[in-house]
Amino acid sequence: LMSYKGRRAIHFQREMLQLRDGDVALDWICVDGASPPAADHRGVIVLQLPGIVGKYSNKYLCRFAQYSGFPCVVKSWRGIGCDLSSARPETWDPHAVKDTLEVGTYLRGAYPHAKLIIMGWSHGGNVALCALAQGQHLFDAGILVSAPSDLSVAIPAVEQVRFPYAYVNTFGIYQNISQEVNRQMITRADPLMDERLKVAKDAMKLGNLLTHVFWARQPFGFTYHDLVTRRYTKHDSVPDYYQSLGDMVEYAMPRVAVPTLCLFAEDDPVTPICSFSKYLHLASAYMAFAVTPKGGHCGWFCGLKGLSWINEVACEFCEAVRECR
Repeated sequence: LMSYKGRRAIHFQREMLQLRDGDVALDWICVDGASPPAADHRGVIVLQLPGIVGKYSNKYLCRFAQYSGFPCVVKSWRGIGCDLSSARPETWDPHAVKDTLEVGTYLRGAYPHAKLIIMGWSHGGNVALCALAQGQHLFDAGILVSAPSDLSVAIPAVEQVRFPYAYVNTFGIYQNISQEVNRQMITRADPLMDERLKVAKDAMKLGNLLTHVFWARQPFGFTYHDLVTRRYTKHDSVPDYYQSLGDMVEYAMPRVAVPTLCLFAEDDPVTPICSFSKYLHLASAYMAFAVTPKGGHCGWFCGLKGLSWINEVACEFCEAVRECR
């Protein structure tokens, strides 16, 4: 389902953007030999934010670029898909929103005539929502896929859906937490260096699929936030951290002031419908919601070729934004 076979050729072109406390990678998904757009580009540019451990080369991001033909640039999370260039890893907190706003400011300045649309997938949708609320002058529209959601519900759900979600999530956490271990920001002298981190470090050394699937059964999402994230966010506990993310979503929902399309499936196993519906009454008049009975998490596959209904709907939305003055 995830194959590119028979589709338009792609390559990636990276630029590093220097932020206030480090660098972040911006990866352009270039289709059929194209280059990033010129400064006088007047069409749509889509800024994509992947899922919680996603990176620029994820196939759902590439499929949208192939299908739409719009210039697409991906802001990856710090330390995932590129070297960690700052003293702070990606912690999916207000810093992630600030990173996104800085990227939006850069793109708006580089392409002043373009229609800039931010498209967030899964938790990337939560970050995109907050960026839309705080940076209304930066973005012309937004698309949230399988978002917004409450992480206090979503993260435990990820850890219950053993395969493939827990495997993918845990593998991404391995990559990020390994940078912390390798940079000795967590040492055995640290009181937080307990048996759970030792298990994670040992598991990272093992490469076979069955081992990863086995360790995917462990609650490493919670462990990672307990061992790494809280030391940066200064929260007393992981539940407090999750609650703060939920507060960010609640604050953002009524403050969105540009057209924003939200796509959600009732059978989503990662972000259950209850983690989405709790925010509906807070939505601004600029937000439109399409909720389908089926579709899974960032899926909505049509047939056996891996095509997604998301691409068609999102493209129609982008075209409508492009035609608006």
